[in-house]
Amino acid sequence: MCDVFIMPEYRGAGLGRWLMSRWLEQPLMSASRRIMLLATYAPWLYEKMGYEQINKRNVVWSISGADIYLESGPGNKNLLAH
Repeated sequence: MCDVFIMPEYRGAGLGRWLMSRWLEQPLMSASRRIMLLATYAPWLYEKMGYEQINKRNVVWSISGADIYLESGPGNKNLLAH
C-alpha cells in the first residue's frame, strides 16, 4: 500500500488507527518478516500500532516479525510454515 492518508476534515476520529489495525490484521501481514513505513506525520499513531523508529526521527518505521519461519505447531498461525 502506498500514499494512504486521512483527509484533514476526518482526522481525530480514529480512522487512521482503524485503517492500520485492519491492514495489520490481514493474514498475509502475519507472514511478513518486516513491515516498513515511511512517513513524517502522526508518529504517536505508528508507536501505538507497534512500529519502531529505525532511521531519522519520525520518518522510517518498521514492525519485525520474530520467528515467522519456524515450523507450524499448536497455536502457530504462520502461513509460510504450512
